[in-house]
Amino acid sequence: MKRIDYSMSKSAEEYAAEACGAIMKKYPAEELPTMDTFFYIGGVFLSGMQQLYLCTGEEKYFDYIKTWVDRYVYPDGTVLGHNRPYDTDSPTWMMRAVPKTFDHKQPAILLFDIWRKTGDERYKKAIYNIVTPVKAWPKNSAGGFYHMTFTKNQMWLDSIYMIGPLLAKYSNAFGEKWAAESAVEQIEIMYRYMQDENGLLRHGFDPSKESEWSDPETGLSPTVWGRAMGWFTVAALDILDEIMQDSKEAKRLAEIEREIMTRILKYRTENSLWCQVIDCPQRGGNFEEMSCSCLFIYSLYKGIRKGVLDRSWIRYADESYSAVIKKLRYDGEGNLVIGGICAGTCIDDGSYEHYIGRPLVENDLHGTGAFVLMCAERLRYDREFRTEGQAAYL
Repeated sequence: MKRIDYSMSKSAEEYAAEACGAIMKKYPAEELPTMDTFFYIGGVFLSGMQQLYLCTGEEKYFDYIKTWVDRYVYPDGTVLGHNRPYDTDSPTWMMRAVPKTFDHKQPAILLFDIWRKTGDERYKKAIYNIVTPVKAWPKNSAGGFYHMTFTKNQMWLDSIYMIGPLLAKYSNAFGEKWAAESAVEQIEIMYRYMQDENGLLRHGFDPSKESEWSDPETGLSPTVWGRAMGWFTVAALDILDEIMQDSKEAKRLAEIEREIMTRILKYRTENSLWCQVIDCPQRGGNFEEMSCSCLFIYSLYKGIRKGVLDRSWIRYADESYSAVIKKLRYDGEGNLVIGGICAGTCIDDGSYEHYIGRPLVENDLHGTGAFVLMCAERLRYDREFRTEGQAAYL
């Protein structure tokens, strides 16, 4: 194993700042492309920016996040699309879906810090307005939340990132035990029912086996999609942040995270990254995908930092982080460009061909958000465990 000195390259903080800067330069906060809704695409990116803000204290990041949030959260605490109607006679399908999917709840994770910093009660009210309907959210026969209330019985792995950390943070902030219990329960249900023969998690599960994509015996969708598994590993650690660390629930989450990361590690490519469809990196048409790779690297650094993973895992985190950095480029104006990002997707027919056929995009909010989250965790790890100038493993 050789070691490389990163003293001549940019820091994780600098890379994260460049990634955020490229988006901020292109889009004023009010114009961030989130389909005119309070939507996870914005929430993923801004969650990364929020973590960078918490690491650096740079107020421009807080201001950008708050400006986007204030487009959708009104002074009385109502939230556009959730319990405040859109002011249009022609709502899009996406607008109609807002109160019916977890994808539109994920950005509420941004509200806690804004509420605490400003003292403005509207953000607290907005959190209640977004989270409390989850109490009545439909579940399938396995006890898993429907990803969308109108996709009967369907669990999607995405859901745990969209709702799990939010529920855990809500529980911690307001003493609502049911919320954290639900978050941990959903991790357990997914881990129990969505595993395939390799111990990886499929993108979808329908215990009724009525969905187009469900296997007639297992109810699972056919494919292990990288970003969905990345959501899962990130969510488990983020939920862990909010619960008692010596509790049986925390110990179980840590156990699940170790087991799943051990399996995921086996599918790294020779370039130390992960593919769009994780478990068949050599299959025709498959490709190394940036967002899932960044989410797994985030999980490695955070898992090590929190003591969930052994410190010996740091070489894997460093190798993969370096592989991501090597794939970055700059455009003619000096803006950082993050490529190789899968565009957003539903399960559709769940086939291998569906996932490898998704468009690849640059500086998409999914991938940029995952990249900034990764950099923030690398920054935290470096500050806590590495001295200045200390070499990283490669």
